[in-house]
Amino acid sequence: MLNRTKEIEQSLGQPNPHLRPRDCSGPDGAQGPMRLTGHPRLARASLWLSLPMVVLGLLLSQLAICEENQIFAGRYADESALLNWLWSHSPEVLAARADAEIAMGAVTQAQLQQNPQIDATWGTIPIGRTTPAGLNNPLGQVSNVGLALGQTFEPGKRGPRKIFAQSGVAVARAQAADVAVGRFFDLLVVIGRVALVQVRQACFDALVVSSSELLELQKVRAGRGDVAELDVTRAEVEHQRVLAQRSGLDRDLADALADCSMITAALCAPFADAAAARAWLDGQRAVGLPAQWSETVAQRRTDIQVLVAQSEQAHALTQVARAKGLPDVSAHLGYLWDNFVISGNQQQSLAIGVGMTLPIFDFGQADAWAGKAGSLRAVQVQFAVQSAAKQVLMGALRRIATARAREESLDHAIEKAAKVVKMMGDMHRRGAVSLTELILARQAWRALLLERLDLDVADFQAVMDARRAGAVRPPLPTP
Repeated sequence: MLNRTKEIEQSLGQPNPHLRPRDCSGPDGAQGPMRLTGHPRLARASLWLSLPMVVLGLLLSQLAICEENQIFAGRYADESALLNWLWSHSPEVLAARADAEIAMGAVTQAQLQQNPQIDATWGTIPIGRTTPAGLNNPLGQVSNVGLALGQTFEPGKRGPRKIFAQSGVAVARAQAADVAVGRFFDLLVVIGRVALVQVRQACFDALVVSSSELLELQKVRAGRGDVAELDVTRAEVEHQRVLAQRSGLDRDLADALADCSMITAALCAPFADAAAARAWLDGQRAVGLPAQWSETVAQRRTDIQVLVAQSEQAHALTQVARAKGLPDVSAHLGYLWDNFVISGNQQQSLAIGVGMTLPIFDFGQADAWAGKAGSLRAVQVQFAVQSAAKQVLMGALRRIATARAREESLDHAIEKAAKVVKMMGDMHRRGAVSLTELILARQAWRALLLERLDLDVADFQAVMDARRAGAVRPPLPTP
């Protein structure tokens, strides 16, 4: 019985592969060394001497690439490093940052003057009878050639346009920061899933051992006729249920690591063991949370910063609309060469002109309406977001208090159950209780631990909601 039990325990105790780091053993094949000239033996000797160096260089380069593209479990505790990684590697964050860089082009465009305009004319081309009549070369004696240069000026408009473009950059940067913070909290949630699964795996490993011991004991007792075969069948069903639950945790861990890789655009690794996972979860429990909603919390939230920037952009648009009511001024300078000197015309002359647009139909009324609507919308949404975030924060704090009160009560029960298991173990060694009773006591203790893990899940989710609502995060990288 003991030998069979050991075999089952060894088969159940094998480490689970989960997601292993990518193979860093180097490429399957490498280019051959350069052809050497000279004595054949010397060439072959040089070839064999250089081959290890080539292989070593390829291995080191491949290892560097693997390490660069992998989020090791040791980084999970450094939240600043995680946020910096997302800032420079997350596809969503990079796309948002690119939009901010593109918006910088509008600032440059807003400061530019309109391009000047040049006109060339060939006028007074004679058609039919000329005056006076009888000219030898009517086309060369009557026509004229002109060249004009014009420039349009926009007084009072470039400044508001520049401010509006700069506010667009501020909105894009705030949106990039909001995307980065959102992905950061998404990553923390996924890392929490990894940690919780690994802690649960450790508990189920112990349950599997206890279930296997009970099954083996029931088989031995059934062989002696002490119990019915129905009891063995029940033990087998229970053992298979525990094995199925343990196998499902492997799938859950693989899913969590895959989600982590999707967020980070890198290969995520599990924690070294359940103790490391538990330490990370305890670190999240110890994070300082705001006791209530405040203006400081509102100023830290990136989504509110986006709304503030949008409100400023809407105000800047109203200034652009007001500037559109100012007329544009155009200046022209022209030069004319007139061939019709036979009629007494001046052969060379200059023309200077000034024009002005009349803002009668379009005087910025559409932009003014859009600016007022955008400003009102930003204020309303900001109020709604603050109200919702306040309720989420306070609700999460209440959930944390409730979960930790339940944890305290359950911890007392777990402590008592552990003492019972220890006492029954001592009694079993003295022959006072049976092995079956000891195994059942262990299973009851492990069941309490699993219930405690369910409370850990609720507590972690509430902490994440409170951190997201209260903007409890490391500072953002400098753009």
